[in-house]
Amino acid sequence: VENITNAYPYGCDLIPVGKMDMLGIKAAFSSPACIEMLGYIAVSDVPIHLLIGSALAVVGGKESNKSRVAVASIARAMEEKGVYGLCRFVKTDGAEPVLGVLIPKTDDDSNEDGCFGGDSYLTDDVGKYFILMQLPFAEDVQDIPPSKVPADIYGDNNEATACDELIDSLILPDDDFRSADI
Repeated sequence: VENITNAYPYGCDLIPVGKMDMLGIKAAFSSPACIEMLGYIAVSDVPIHLLIGSALAVVGGKESNKSRVAVASIARAMEEKGVYGLCRFVKTDGAEPVLGVLIPKTDDDSNEDGCFGGDSYLTDDVGKYFILMQLPFAEDVQDIPPSKVPADIYGDNNEATACDELIDSLILPDDDFRSADI
């Protein structure tokens, strides 16, 4: 009973994996929560349509003035150079890493478009910070070329006029639809 171990199929063989082997595998692939800067990339080289997921604000610690100054100085330098930071991001301990981009921002940027509007921690105390957005991996990006529409589908001017008249007849006048009456 002491010599029982787990085995995993690989092809037609069963590969034994002991407790120590399993702990080694878990340790090799687990990561602590972190943001690791991999390099810098020009702003023009990051198309906006590649940014995926929700945006996260990266600021220095609330109690640590040194960390806020460090984040602000790196953000300022990146903004002046016109680059974004390419990073490896692990949100929680043991989570899978993702590829991300750190976009430098200032509190002036956030107040213009209403982001973080009432949160004084982000806008009043921080100054400069980063927006972290996830980037897809290379195999996740697909460039699908648009297909040409055959000429016989377009129709003639009479059909186009009929479609325009149909659309115009379906539009309600401004004073006909009041949500308070419903």
